[in-house]
Amino acid sequence: MKILQSAALIAAGMVALGVMQTTAPMMARAMGGQTPQQMTPMPTPVPPDVIVTNEPTVNARQAGTWTFHLQGDQPLSLAPVHVAAPTFLEPGGQYAITWAPGAKPEVDTVTRVEAGGWALVSGEASQTGAIWINLAQAIRIEQVGAPPGR
Repeated sequence: MKILQSAALIAAGMVALGVMQTTAPMMARAMGGQTPQQMTPMPTPVPPDVIVTNEPTVNARQAGTWTFHLQGDQPLSLAPVHVAAPTFLEPGGQYAITWAPGAKPEVDTVTRVEAGGWALVSGEASQTGAIWINLAQAIRIEQVGAPPGR
């Protein structure tokens, strides 16, 4: 309520200032030879600080199929995109994997390569606690040990 009152006071002050600026030259002409006085605007009240007490959560994710239009063409529909694992990965190979610029690489032995960029690096696929990583997300992969038998 105080914000609305402050906004109303500011608006009223701005209207009054505008009226004074437009009528002052006319009043000076009506007064004849008298010198017009310098008008100084009165300060307007400033509303108190606004404090935001909540930050809403935004749930942004893809829903449905992606479509786009080329100018003058019919809409095109894109099939789901599947990220592939790098083709040079071999089970049993040891790789230094860098995930972010400037990060220290981690060395893992790949025991199994699956679709979507996934590789098993620890444990058995059927075991609880097996570790899978998505190598399609890495920014650098360097082979540091050849698979057995090579």
